[in-house]
Amino acid sequence: MLLRQTHPQPRLTIPLAEQKLADQVTEMQMLSDKVQDVKQKGKSEKSWIRSSASELESLRTNATEADKAVMMAQVDEDDSRLVPLYDW
Repeated sequence: MLLRQTHPQPRLTIPLAEQKLADQVTEMQMLSDKVQDVKQKGKSEKSWIRSSASELESLRTNATEADKAVMMAQVDEDDSRLVPLYDW
């Protein structure tokens, strides 16, 4: 009587417990597959980020070199190096 009061209906029977176990195994497999997919996607995203970061660094280097070239190419009118050329 005490056992029935402690565990009221619906009680877990052996067939229900086996079905619940089978459902849990299926759910665990699905979740495990999702975890593997997320890990694989994370790895691919990390490799994409690494390649993008290296490309970004090369572009920054190119931009810095281009800025230096522009600064070297810009000539002010007061540049004393060009006065003899103007006179010539």
